[in-house]
Amino acid sequence: SYETDEWINILKTWVREARRKDARVLGVCFGHQVIADALGGDGTVEVNAAGFEFGTYRFQPDERFVQIAEQLYDVPPPPSGSIDMFYVHGDHVKPSALNGLELENMGGTDVSPCEGLFDAKQGRFLTLQGHPEFDEATMLACHTSLTDKRRLPGAMPGETDSEKSDLLRRQLASCSEAPACQAWLAQLCTSFLTADVRRAE
Repeated sequence: SYETDEWINILKTWVREARRKDARVLGVCFGHQVIADALGGDGTVEVNAAGFEFGTYRFQPDERFVQIAEQLYDVPPPPSGSIDMFYVHGDHVKPSALNGLELENMGGTDVSPCEGLFDAKQGRFLTLQGHPEFDEATMLACHTSLTDKRRLPGAMPGETDSEKSDLLRRQLASCSEAPACQAWLAQLCTSFLTADVRRAE
């Protein structure tokens, strides 16, 4: 989202306009990053020097987010108390930029301290760095694309493509444990997007 392509700038303008109009917006992966960049300003997103997240990662959600999800979207806390998601990303929202955002940090991993953002005041914006829509087959396809088609991220550890491919393969093994809260993530996203409809009934 830090690139200067015209379509990205147009998308950022759309995000700011959606915020001004109090629209309900869900951002996933790049959507998470572009929303943060649009509302936080240039420099909010960068290549993650800590590495490339690929596979299943777990983080403890901020208690305030859990409360907001229950109060505004009628979504109970995650079953295990933590959030598991599939990830494929090398850029991230900079922790140092969070104080300048209109949204709050949902929580994060050791590699990426901001894995999502939420709107505590209006409840209109929700973002996730991970992929609630992915499954193991999708992750395997991503692995094939990144390795066989030589699209290995430069930010990954390893000097050679072979070393990077081996690292991705080891990280892919984490996907054999299907995220315990996949159904919860689906409920969160659906309830967030349909909150206005349900309130009007």
